[in-house]
Amino acid sequence: MEGTPATNQILARPLDTALQFDLAHRAIRPRSLPQDKPEDLICRIHNFPQYANCKTSNLKATVLPFTKTWAFRRITKALMEKNIKFRWNFPFALVVQQQGKAYSIVTPVDVPAFEEALGLSDNVEDWTGLSMASPRQLFQRPRWQRTPKNRRRQTPSGLYSSSTPKDKVT
Repeated sequence: MEGTPATNQILARPLDTALQFDLAHRAIRPRSLPQDKPEDLICRIHNFPQYANCKTSNLKATVLPFTKTWAFRRITKALMEKNIKFRWNFPFALVVQQQGKAYSIVTPVDVPAFEEALGLSDNVEDWTGLSMASPRQLFQRPRWQRTPKNRRRQTPSGLYSSSTPKDKVT
C-alpha cells in the first residue's frame, strides 16, 4: 500500500512523497458501534527512517489549533466576573450563549467581535503572537545512571539495591 496525501500532510512532507506500508490487520471493535464508521487499521511501515519520522511527528502533534490557551485567562476571568456562563468545545472554541444568541472564539480573528458583543474590554494581549499548531515543549527526563556493582548493597533476597547501606548486611 502507499500513503495518501493525508499521511504526508500529517508527517509534514511533500504531498507526492511515497510512504510504503503493509496492512497488518484490522482492529477489533465492539459490534454495538455503527457499521458506517471507518474501521481502524493497523499498518506496518517498511523502513526505519519513515517509522522514526512517524513517531516523532506524533510527539509534535497538538490537539488544539493553537495551544496557548493561557491567553484566554483574562477573557474567562472577565466572563466569570460578569456571571456569564461559558464552555469550551472540542477541538477548540470558547462559546457563550446569552439572550438566545451564541458567541464563540474559534480563531484569533473572532476575538474583537466576541468582546464587542459581550461588552468586554480588550482582555487579550498580542493575539498576533499566537501561532497556530505550534509544537508543545516536551518534558525531558534526566538520563538514567547505573551504580557500579561494587557500590551496590545486596539485599536479603540476594538481589542488589543501589541504596547505601546503613548497617553492613551479612
